[in-house]
Amino acid sequence: MAKIPGIVYVVLGIAIAWFARYVDTRTENQGMILFFYAGIVLIAIGVFKTITKYIMKDTEKPEKETNISEEEKKIKETIQQRKIIMCPMCGTKHYATSNYCHMCSTKLR
Repeated sequence: MAKIPGIVYVVLGIAIAWFARYVDTRTENQGMILFFYAGIVLIAIGVFKTITKYIMKDTEKPEKETNISEEEKKIKETIQQRKIIMCPMCGTKHYATSNYCHMCSTKLR
């Protein structure tokens, strides 16, 4: 289920509160005061959601990879330095350590 953005709550709350006030002044019906307060509540929810979204956005920044051990750095470098070879039959890319093609089973070495 999709999350409803805070601005939607604010706009909907403004529309409901305005319409309730408009109908209340035209008909002098006291039953519309409930809708006015419902609009105010929706506005408050929308403002709260919008503010918390921006606060949480700042706290969820990913940490930099400064705490990587030397062993992990060597492993990453080894993976990046691996050579890629192509199968002579089908052209599939493989690591240089592969003995057989994974697609057509041709011997690579």
